[in-house]
Parts: sequence; structure tokens; C-alpha cells
Amino acid sequence: TNYGVNNGNRLVASAVETAPTVKINSTVIDGANKENSEVFYTLIMSDLDHISTNQNQNNNQNKIGSDVVIGEYMQWAVFNIPGDRFNEGTTLLEYIGPAPEHASGLHRIVFSLYKQHSPLSKPVLDEAKRYFTIRNQSSHSWMKNHAESIP
Repeated sequence: TNYGVNNGNRLVASAVETAPTVKINSTVIDGANKENSEVFYTLIMSDLDHISTNQNQNNNQNKIGSDVVIGEYMQWAVFNIPGDRFNEGTTLLEYIGPAPEHASGLHRIVFSLYKQHSPLSKPVLDEAKRYFTIRNQSSHSWMKNHAESIP
């Protein structure tokens, strides 16, 4: 069954077991004058309400117990997406469907699309891969620290 991703819609975990089909309309984002081959994007999908007992406490997490934290958990990261050709992007984090803890309530799943100044170089992609390997890092912090590549 196909489900659209819309602001505020509720989906059960079984509906999002596989990666969604992503379509980027770069002419809507950048205007009709921009060639799709000149525009690159990064897409990050995160669960903002992930509950973890991991001792690796990061700035993007809030402690809610002696060893329980709630915060961002990156479920998917695709860099260097050329224009509207999503399937040609570089996947740094393979898709992991949402898997909320039992009785943890609703979770906010967020898709963040960043426009890149240019394709990211191999050293920058390698650094991103190392950083994003720990999925409960702050994606916003990494993007902010690489503003010269991603505004």
C-alpha cells in the first residue's frame, strides 16, 4: 500500500518497513531557470523521539531517567543527490524503518532536505559516513559544521 508523507499524518510501523520512494521536484525548489544537473541535495530522515538506554549521551538528547535518553536517531541519509534523480545519490546510511519502543507513544519522523553548494568530495563524504555511523548523533550539528558545503 502506498502512503504519502504529509505534515502530521500518522503511520503504523508496518507501513514504513521499506524505504519510501522519494521524488524531488528541483524546479519547484530552485526555480525553472536552474538546470537539474547543477543542483545537489542531501536528504536525512530522523526519528526525533527515539528512546535509548545507550550511555553515549549526545547534545541532541534529553535525559529522562538514570540511563534513558530521548533524542534524534537517523534512519536514512543520502548525500549528493543530483537534482531530481534521487536514486543517483550516495547513500551513507541505509534505510532503517522506524522501530519505536513498546508503549513509547507517537514518534516524529522528519525528512530534512538540504541544498548543497556542489557535490561533496570523497573526504567530506568519508567524514560524514564516520560521523553518521553512530545514528544518535545530531544531523543538524554536522550540517551546521559543514556550512561551506551545505548551507
